[in-house]
Order: sequence, then structure tokens, then C-alpha cells
Amino acid sequence: MANVYLAVTEGNAGVNKLVVLKALRADLASEPEALAMFTDEARLAAQLNHPNVVQTYDVGRHNGRYVMVMEYLEGQPLSRVMKEAQRVGKPIPLPLALRIISAALDGLHYAHELTSYKGQPLELVHRDVSPQNIFVTYEGQVKVLDFGIAKAASSSTHTADGMIKGKFAYMPPEQMTAEAIDRRADIFSVGCTLWAFATGQKLWHGVADVQVMRRVLEGDIPSPRSLNPECDERLSRIIEKCLARKPEGRYATALELQAEVDRLAEELGTPVQQKVIGRFVADLFAESRSEMRRIVETQLANLDSDQTDLPAVGRVDEFSASGPDLKSRATKISRRPKSWLPLGLGALGLVALGVWFVTGRAEAPAPTVATPSEPSAAPSASPTPAPPKQAKIEFRVTPREAKLFLDGEALEPGVVSVELPLGDQLRTLRAEAKGHETESLGFTVKHDTALELVLKETAGRETPGKGKKPIVSKPGAAAAQAPAPASAPAAKPAAPDCSDPFFIDKNGIKRVRPECR
Repeated sequence: MANVYLAVTEGNAGVNKLVVLKALRADLASEPEALAMFTDEARLAAQLNHPNVVQTYDVGRHNGRYVMVMEYLEGQPLSRVMKEAQRVGKPIPLPLALRIISAALDGLHYAHELTSYKGQPLELVHRDVSPQNIFVTYEGQVKVLDFGIAKAASSSTHTADGMIKGKFAYMPPEQMTAEAIDRRADIFSVGCTLWAFATGQKLWHGVADVQVMRRVLEGDIPSPRSLNPECDERLSRIIEKCLARKPEGRYATALELQAEVDRLAEELGTPVQQKVIGRFVADLFAESRSEMRRIVETQLANLDSDQTDLPAVGRVDEFSASGPDLKSRATKISRRPKSWLPLGLGALGLVALGVWFVTGRAEAPAPTVATPSEPSAAPSASPTPAPPKQAKIEFRVTPREAKLFLDGEALEPGVVSVELPLGDQLRTLRAEAKGHETESLGFTVKHDTALELVLKETAGRETPGKGKKPIVSKPGAAAAQAPAPASAPAAKPAAPDCSDPFFIDKNGIKRVRPECR
């Protein structure tokens, strides 16, 4: 639903601060449901203020595009920490893992207990707690991220019948069946994360979603000790209680679970300080961290020197993040090292193809100074050539067969570039391809530009020739359509194939097929 950008703001005192801008995609701004979901998230995020929850500083809009300004976290998602630790043969020690989970539970309990400014409980449920949404910084801080699908009593949107939100591998049974849920749904999800720590692999690894759903609904969840006999028996009991089929069988609150986790950590006799967590993560990603710092410092130096010949594929001259008093300029990197995307840039990861470095300067009373993009205030002795009225926009899209839409209008197949008039109008390029996620990119036409979009394969949807075969009519269905003798009885319609009852809609949301409900 959103693009995420890295930005730097500069205050009146010359103090720079890196922040993250999360902006609703331009092509979704006119869709009521998407806008309502984004504003619900922004409304909730603005009320969250806890050391173990990602901070939202401001919410605003520019030319109809809604933006959240959030804190920039230098570190890695827990999912990536676990994967890298396993790759290098250095598993996360249990005391360290328990300390991370305890900190995340602290943030969750705060969110669960949150009240409105009038003191009314918000009854907030995250609904998507997983290692991907637990972030660990290089200083050892632990933050719960992404309340984008959180459920709250104050939400203006409600989950429709047949729609399932969240990740199946971390989802409790009541969430799978779209029943009423409360904070104990998040307890189940934390239990799934603890299961991975206890066994060294993700719960339901390699199991199809339809099988996961069946087994969870039946309460057929393997014990950690069945996979890892060396798993601490006390930890196994904690996990099994978290994963109870009925909510009343689980811990009642995140605080209650945190007390159990802390008690186990104390019994192990190896207390872990925050800096130990930070050192562990920093050592795992030393090379990535160094490369990220180099890229950020280079871009900041370019912005400080006010260079106009940056390697850009798009430029936004005015991007107001929090109202008319904050103006900024964004430059998108067109060429980046292959290791760019895995570096975990920003608290929310990279949703956009590249990273836009935005310098936002709070306006202060000062003499007007001419810039390279403005006409000089001094009169010119000789006429200057008129600037070009159009610019060439080149499209670099993967896969090549993707269908392109410019400002909502479909382009002819095979078009790789167009000429557009110069201007400040925010335009959008959208690319769609079968079996891939739709991607969009906003830009303004200031000069010749190359726009790059790489579409990801759609998660959970199989394409012909890969994995499962596409759903087709059963043998005999085609024959049933052929003319039959008058005396032959009418053929019964083929039963729907519900071996895989789910599909991904155009917005990337997993839904249940109507014929399989």
C-alpha cells in the first residue's frame, strides 16, 4: 500500500536527523478502503509512544498523498538476524533470544493497554506479530513494527467476510476463521516465534497454507521437543501454552507471558544486557552496516553540496511531509550495489524499488537566494536559450512483458520511452504482470529520466511451470460440454477444486475463494 523513503531533515539550528517517510501509493489515494486503512494506521501510530514500539513523529499530506514521518532505525529485522545467524553457524543463544522476546512483549503489552485521550481502551491487536515485524538495532534496542493491519475498537475499517489478514505461519485459529479476536491472538504469534528459537527452524516450514490451516484448527501443532529433544523443557511448556487452540488456554496478557520468559532467563543464570544484543547483531552484519553507512554519507554529502548532477531517475522538487512549513527535495538512486535491498534500510524495510534521499528544510525568514533551478534575480545582459519544453522518460521494467500504465492510461505493448511536457505535476507509472506484484512509482518531469521498476513474484500464487499447477477443470468437464444424445442425462457440473482455497487479490490481500467457503 505504501512506498518507504529514507529522509534527512534539517532544522533552523542546522541539526540533521534521519527519518523514514511512509507514503500511501499515489494510485491508491482515490480508493476509499486503502485510504481508510492508511489513515487508521497513521491514527494509531501517532498515539504509540514506547521505547519498544517504532515511533511516528508526524502525519501529513501533499497533493492528496498521505505521509507518515517515522523514526529511522539502524539495524535488522529479527527474521534476518535469525537467518544470518543460522547461515554462519552461530545460532542466537537462548538467553539473548529470551531478552529480545521480553522487550518485544513489553512493547506489545503497552499497545494492548493503550487508551484514547479520553481514557477509553482502544483494544488494540497487532494481528501480524512475527520476526519480520520485530526489529533489532545495532545498539540492541528492540522495536515492534508495522501496525498496518492492527485491529482497534476505533478503526474505521473492518475486515470483510472471507478476508484473512496476517501471516498464516503465525496466525491463531480464531484469526484464520475470521472470529472475534483479542490480545491473546498476538500471544499465539509470539509463541510461534519462540518455537523457531527453540527448534532452529520456522514453524510450518515447507507446509502449504491449506495444511497449516487444517492442523492449527485441529490443534495439531508439534511440540518443540518433538523436533529438538534438547529444547529446554521449561521453554517448551511456555510455548505450548502460547499455542493453545482456545484463547482461554493461553497467557491472558503479554505482561504475564513476559514474566514467564524473564523467570526462565533468570533461572538460566546468564542475564543479557542490551549492549550484548547490539554487539551480536552488529557483528553479524558488520559488512552490510559499513556499506550502508558509506551510501548514506555519500548521499548526505551530495545534498550538503547542493549538487544537481546526482545520478537520479526521478526528482521531486517539493515534497511536503508535515504541512506547508516543510519543503524538501528528493533524489532517487538509479544505480545501487546488489546488496542494497537486503541491508534493512529504514524501520519498515524497502517497499520502494530504490531509496529516495529527501532533504527537508524548515522555512526560516531569510534573504531569497537564487538556486540552479530558479532564474537569477539579476537582469541578464544577453538572451538565454529557452529551456526544452519536453523531456524523454525511459522505462526499465522487469519482466519485460509487463503491461505499463502512465497516469492510469495503458501504454502500447513494447513502448520503452515517451516524451512528456515539463512540469510540477505528480505523475505515476504502474507496471502489471501475470504472477507478479503490481508496482507503482511517482515522479515529476524535470529532465530526461529513466524510471526503473522490478516486479516481485506474487507470494502464495503459483505460475504455470512452477510448483502447483493452475486450477483447471477436472477431466471430463470439457467432454460434458460436447453435444450429447437426447436420451443422455445432463452432466453434473464439476465440483470446485478447493485443494488450495486461497488466492491473492489485486491489492495483495489473501482471500478465500467464494466457491470454497
